[in-house]
Amino acid sequence: NDMAKLSELVQEQEQEEAETRTKTAELVQNASEKRDEARSEQGNKFQLEEVLQTLQLDVRRKRTELVDREDRLAQEEKDIATSERQLRESKVQMDAYLTEYDQLFRKTQSLTEELEQQIHSNAMLAADNNTRRVEI
Repeated sequence: NDMAKLSELVQEQEQEEAETRTKTAELVQNASEKRDEARSEQGNKFQLEEVLQTLQLDVRRKRTELVDREDRLAQEEKDIATSERQLRESKVQMDAYLTEYDQLFRKTQSLTEELEQQIHSNAMLAADNNTRRVEI
Protein backbone atom coordinates (compact mmCIF):
# COMPACT_ATOMS: atom_id res chain seq x y z
CA ASN A 1 0.00 0.00 0.00
CA ASP A 2 2.78 2.35 0.85
CA MET A 3 4.49 1.30 -2.30
CA ALA A 4 1.41 1.98 -4.29
CA LYS A 5 1.08 5.41 -2.70
CA LEU A 6 4.74 6.10 -3.24
CA SER A 7 4.50 4.87 -6.78
CA GLU A 8 1.42 7.03 -7.25
CA LEU A 9 3.21 10.08 -5.80
CA VAL A 10 6.24 9.49 -8.02
CA GLN A 11 3.94 9.15 -10.99
CA GLU A 12 2.14 12.38 -10.04
CA GLN A 13 5.50 14.15 -9.61
CA GLU A 14 6.69 12.86 -12.96
CA GLN A 15 3.45 13.99 -14.58
CA GLU A 16 3.73 17.42 -12.95
CA GLU A 17 7.35 17.63 -14.12
CA ALA A 18 6.29 16.64 -17.64
CA GLU A 19 3.52 19.26 -17.57
CA THR A 20 5.98 21.84 -16.25
CA ARG A 21 8.44 20.96 -19.03
CA THR A 22 5.64 21.19 -21.57
CA LYS A 23 4.56 24.56 -20.18
CA THR A 24 8.19 25.72 -20.09
CA ALA A 25 8.69 24.63 -23.71
CA GLU A 26 5.47 26.41 -24.67
CA LEU A 27 6.60 29.56 -22.84
CA VAL A 28 10.03 29.40 -24.49
CA GLN A 29 8.32 28.91 -27.87
CA ASN A 30 5.94 31.80 -27.17
CA ALA A 31 8.85 34.01 -26.06
CA SER A 32 10.74 33.09 -29.23
CA GLU A 33 7.69 33.87 -31.36
CA LYS A 34 7.22 37.18 -29.54
CA ARG A 35 10.91 38.07 -30.11
CA ASP A 36 10.56 37.19 -33.81
CA GLU A 37 7.36 39.22 -34.00
CA ALA A 38 9.04 42.13 -32.20
CA ARG A 39 11.99 41.99 -34.65
CA SER A 40 9.58 41.92 -37.56
CA GLU A 41 7.60 44.82 -36.12
CA GLN A 42 10.86 46.71 -35.52
CA GLY A 43 11.79 46.15 -39.17
CA ASN A 44 8.35 47.35 -40.24
CA LYS A 45 8.73 50.36 -37.97
CA PHE A 46 12.08 51.28 -39.57
CA GLN A 47 10.60 50.88 -43.05
CA LEU A 48 7.60 52.99 -42.13
CA GLU A 49 9.86 55.64 -40.59
CA GLU A 50 11.91 55.75 -43.81
CA VAL A 51 8.73 56.09 -45.87
CA LEU A 52 7.50 58.78 -43.49
CA GLN A 53 10.78 60.71 -43.76
CA THR A 54 10.65 60.46 -47.55
CA LEU A 55 7.07 61.71 -47.56
CA GLN A 56 7.94 64.54 -45.18
CA LEU A 57 10.80 65.59 -47.48
CA ASP A 58 8.42 65.45 -50.44
CA VAL A 59 5.90 67.60 -48.57
CA ARG A 60 8.61 70.16 -47.68
CA ARG A 61 9.81 70.20 -51.30
CA LYS A 62 6.25 70.60 -52.60
CA ARG A 63 5.58 73.41 -50.11
CA THR A 64 8.74 75.17 -51.25
CA GLU A 65 7.69 74.74 -54.89
CA LEU A 66 4.22 76.06 -54.03
CA VAL A 67 5.66 79.11 -52.27
CA ASP A 68 7.96 79.71 -55.26
CA ARG A 69 5.02 79.43 -57.66
CA GLU A 70 2.92 81.76 -55.53
CA ASP A 71 5.79 84.27 -55.45
CA ARG A 72 6.21 84.05 -59.24
CA LEU A 73 2.45 84.41 -59.71
CA ALA A 74 2.37 87.48 -57.45
CA GLN A 75 5.29 89.01 -59.39
CA GLU A 76 3.60 88.21 -62.70
CA GLU A 77 0.38 89.83 -61.45
CA LYS A 78 2.40 92.94 -60.50
CA ASP A 79 4.04 92.90 -63.94
CA ILE A 80 0.63 92.58 -65.61
CA ALA A 81 -0.73 95.47 -63.55
CA THR A 82 2.30 97.58 -64.50
CA SER A 83 1.89 96.67 -68.17
CA GLU A 84 -1.82 97.49 -68.07
CA ARG A 85 -1.09 100.86 -66.43
CA GLN A 86 1.58 101.61 -69.05
CA LEU A 87 -0.83 100.57 -71.79
CA ARG A 88 -3.52 102.91 -70.43
CA GLU A 89 -1.00 105.75 -70.24
CA SER A 90 0.18 105.03 -73.78
CA LYS A 91 -3.42 104.97 -75.00
CA VAL A 92 -4.12 108.35 -73.38
CA GLN A 93 -0.96 109.76 -74.93
CA MET A 94 -1.78 108.21 -78.32
CA ASP A 95 -5.30 109.66 -78.18
CA ALA A 96 -3.78 113.09 -77.42
CA TYR A 97 -1.37 112.72 -80.38
CA LEU A 98 -4.22 111.64 -82.66
CA THR A 99 -6.34 114.58 -81.54
CA GLU A 100 -3.41 116.95 -82.17
CA TYR A 101 -2.70 115.30 -85.53
CA ASP A 102 -6.36 115.62 -86.46
CA GLN A 103 -6.33 119.33 -85.59
CA LEU A 104 -3.12 119.87 -87.56
CA PHE A 105 -4.53 117.94 -90.51
CA ARG A 106 -7.70 120.08 -90.50
CA LYS A 107 -5.64 123.27 -90.20
CA THR A 108 -3.39 122.08 -93.05
CA GLN A 109 -6.48 121.30 -95.15
CA SER A 110 -7.93 124.70 -94.36
CA LEU A 111 -4.66 126.49 -95.16
CA THR A 112 -4.29 124.46 -98.35
CA GLU A 113 -7.79 125.46 -99.46
CA GLU A 114 -7.07 129.05 -98.51
CA LEU A 115 -3.79 128.91 -100.43
CA GLU A 116 -5.50 127.43 -103.47
CA GLN A 117 -8.14 130.18 -103.31
CA GLN A 118 -5.40 132.80 -102.94
CA ILE A 119 -3.49 131.29 -105.90
CA HIS A 120 -6.67 131.32 -107.93
CA SER A 121 -7.41 134.87 -106.82
CA ASN A 122 -3.83 135.91 -107.66
CA ALA A 123 -4.09 134.26 -111.03
CA MET A 124 -7.33 136.12 -111.70
CA LEU A 125 -5.78 139.41 -110.58
CA ALA A 126 -2.70 138.75 -112.68
CA ALA A 127 -4.90 138.01 -115.68
CA ASP A 128 -6.92 141.16 -114.96
CA ASN A 129 -3.70 143.17 -114.62
CA ASN A 130 -2.40 141.75 -117.88
CA THR A 131 -5.65 142.64 -119.59
CA ARG A 132 -5.46 146.20 -118.23
CA ARG A 133 -1.84 146.52 -119.25
CA VAL A 134 -2.73 145.51 -122.72
CA GLU A 135 -5.54 148.03 -122.71
CA ILE A 136 -3.29 150.78 -121.47
